Amino acid sequence: MRRVPEILDSLLFRTEFISRSKLCNKLIQLCAVYLIIFIFSYLFTIAQDTTLLEEVVNITLYERDVVDISDLKIGEDYFYTNTGTASWYGKKFHLRKTANGELFNMYEYSAAHRDLPFGTILKVSNVDNGLAVLVRINDRGPFIGNRILDLSYSSSIEIGNTGLSKVLIEGFIPGRVNFGENVPDNYFFCYSITTPIAFIHKSDVEVIGFSRDFNEGIKLYKNYLARHPKNISYIAVSSEQIMKKEKVDEKFYLVVIDPRAKKKIKEIVRNIR
Repeated sequence: MRRVPEILDSLLFRTEFISRSKLCNKLIQLCAVYLIIFIFSYLFTIAQDTTLLEEVVNITLYERDVVDISDLKIGEDYFYTNTGTASWYGKKFHLRKTANGELFNMYEYSAAHRDLPFGTILKVSNVDNGLAVLVRINDRGPFIGNRILDLSYSSSIEIGNTGLSKVLIEGFIPGRVNFGENVPDNYFFCYSITTPIAFIHKSDVEVIGFSRDFNEGIKLYKNYLARHPKNISYIAVSSEQIMKKEKVDEKFYLVVIDPRAKKKIKEIVRNIR
């Protein structure tokens, strides 16, 4: 650094003749000096930004408001939760029609339930290992014993279920939500495999993208989660989509809570006491 003025003075203000080779060498030296300065300055800036962001993420991701569903004053018949045995089905039924008219795809994130409305999204957690998956109900079953859910092959593999597993299932039931005029279409019902399902005002999240297909939406969500595991992200549907009894066009949003902004969200669980 201290030699830069000397090199400049030598190049620009010396009156004696300088050979072409010496001039080239000095120019190369000067370029090298400035390149080194630029690289170190750039690396220092990145290190500073990364450190600050990591501090923010670690200190204040978001302000949690974890509540038992029974404490809410809005009724609880829209929130479904159950614990029991889950089975799975695959190749034998692959590409056959499901009970709602769709084609069953063993590699997609779907499930069969005896009576939950078609389109219900469930978070399914393996009680034994803690792994979770998000599925959409599009079929009826299982009809064997006391099993409570029949998972598609891929959904089952995702939670380590290769036979029968004890699972906790949670979700919001479409058409059963009745908030009156207290909850217009400015809320999201949010699902995550890493945090409790949540009910969040749209102003508290950033919409990254959306899909009209649930499985494509799950791919968006999982890709984002893999790249940004420290951010709080969800696959979400609007309150209108959950609350209306008549069929509406389905949209599945990828939403994120900015880790640098302190947002208060309501995470919904049951029996937390």
